[in-house]
Amino acid sequence: MGGIRRERGGGRRRRDGPIGLGGGARFDGARPSADGIDGGIARKYGLASDAGRRLDTLLDRLSEAAIFAGFAWGGIVSWRLVLVALAAILLMTSIADRSKLDPGVKRFALYFGMWVPYPLIFQRDLPVNLAGYVIGLLIIDCRFQVKMDALAGDLDTVASRAAGLAP
Repeated sequence: MGGIRRERGGGRRRRDGPIGLGGGARFDGARPSADGIDGGIARKYGLASDAGRRLDTLLDRLSEAAIFAGFAWGGIVSWRLVLVALAAILLMTSIADRSKLDPGVKRFALYFGMWVPYPLIFQRDLPVNLAGYVIGLLIIDCRFQVKMDALAGDLDTVASRAAGLAP
């Protein structure tokens, strides 16, 4: 069973076992409600902005990177799985606003890791985020193509106008 263990020599204490992991997961489980508060306050007082939304997304990704690094540091999953999962999440994040598609599995490991082995969750997140990335790119491309078709004309002029550039 988990508990507090004294490290040899240094007298440092660390928490081992499911109590430490469960406590951390429960603590992080409360974070999404706190995360939503800042955006709600900004909208209520008319302070919401694109820069604030981008900052919130950046901070979300940084917190996920820190949590995932903790999983690797603790030996729960390999560093390779963490890095690949983060790369897939960053790819998905790069197009989520334009495609309006987000599979929403970035924090699946945090909420279901107590019941499903973490390595399995990280392996599953990768294909889901990569598939979401490809589908999101297709959505963006289809929207752009519809915009180009509506403008008519030769390809150079139409593409420039559809992209909002001067021909």
